[in-house]
Amino acid sequence: MPSGKVTKTFTVTNNGGAPVEVNFGERDGGFELLRADGSRMTRDQILASSGAPLQQINAPTSFAAKATMGTNAVPATAPQAAPWTDITDYPANVMDNRVVSLDGKVYSIAGGNGSASTTKNFVYDPVAQTWSAIADLPGARNALTVGVVGGKIIATGGWAAAGPDSTTWSYDPAANTWTEKADNPAPRSAAGQAVVDGKLYAVGGCTTAGCTPMSNDVVRYDPATDTWETLPDYPKSVAFASCGGIEGVVYCTGGNDGAAAQKASYAFDPGANTWTPIADAPADNWASSFAVANGKLLVVGGSQAGVITNAGFAYDPAANTWSSLPNANTARYRGGAACGFYKVGGSSGQFNATPDSEALPGFEECAEGAADVSWFSIDKTEATLAPGASVTVTVVMTANVDQPGTYTGSVAIGENTPTPCRRSSSPSRCSSRRPGAS
Repeated sequence: MPSGKVTKTFTVTNNGGAPVEVNFGERDGGFELLRADGSRMTRDQILASSGAPLQQINAPTSFAAKATMGTNAVPATAPQAAPWTDITDYPANVMDNRVVSLDGKVYSIAGGNGSASTTKNFVYDPVAQTWSAIADLPGARNALTVGVVGGKIIATGGWAAAGPDSTTWSYDPAANTWTEKADNPAPRSAAGQAVVDGKLYAVGGCTTAGCTPMSNDVVRYDPATDTWETLPDYPKSVAFASCGGIEGVVYCTGGNDGAAAQKASYAFDPGANTWTPIADAPADNWASSFAVANGKLLVVGGSQAGVITNAGFAYDPAANTWSSLPNANTARYRGGAACGFYKVGGSSGQFNATPDSEALPGFEECAEGAADVSWFSIDKTEATLAPGASVTVTVVMTANVDQPGTYTGSVAIGENTPTPCRRSSSPSRCSSRRPGAS
């Protein structure tokens, strides 16, 4: 694949006597990463790894906006262990930043250095392994709600000088500009954030500069109409919860209600317009680094069971179960994270912001649906075939992965006839050739 891109096609033919509706979908087949020492590691091996030694930092924590409301902690030294990989440090000490993935790059938006909020934003290029400045946020903010919708980065809420602020902005990467949008009707800081069906959700959060009292408000922003909608309250009043959108549903876990950390977890179905309980997280948790990747909600670090830790876990909606992730290299809370899985900044206690950044390979599928594959695409998702008719599907594969190795995927083919499609050269109701990819 010298050009970084290759195109393949396959054809499906209806050999029956009646029309057939056929649908096509991407299916991830896993990977085998090529490591720097020449060894290889599969996804199962990554998930089975223990990672770095477990860290449990018994240091003060705070819900507040900045260090004038507390004291700094002593920095912690982090051990290094596979499969987590250190990436280039963020250009500044940062905590309460919000991190998102867009078009193969990682954007860190605002945050603070522990004593003041910032307007500064940077983008990380995994290929060049460098951070570059992008346009400043129009106002300094800490602990925003941020999500990628329609190729734009939406940022709202967060701490301004006077407390949680209602201003909402949209960032256009092509123009490198921020544009002000409709104000958030329930501005909060450290809210849970998720994107589902092209809309940004903000769940709970802090109501004051000192955070308390926490909120259970839930609002949703639709960039297509530049409007906000108030939704049913979250079942608990919490801030610093971990949320994400998967297959059209919002999932949230943890957070702190001002008196205690939580491990209760809930799902919001926009169709039913209700929150329902799901399996509790393995430990109470708040201010973790969180993101959705590979169809799972990943929660790493934060304050768990009363200590700042490097432990992590993943929620699988299909099984309604949690599983352990390899321990990260750094134990941090109030840091940012994005699909990839990239973990950027955070604090080792109170307001001790750091530039530490690292990545857990193998979590690069960033779509809401678990079936989408980032490194290949298909030009058709459905077709209706008359008897004897055929359709050709084009598959484009790119080298758009963070680490070298062998990646495997396929195209799933479904149809509405009583006889399943058989992918062979022998005559059948429908036949096809399905490309493997690596």
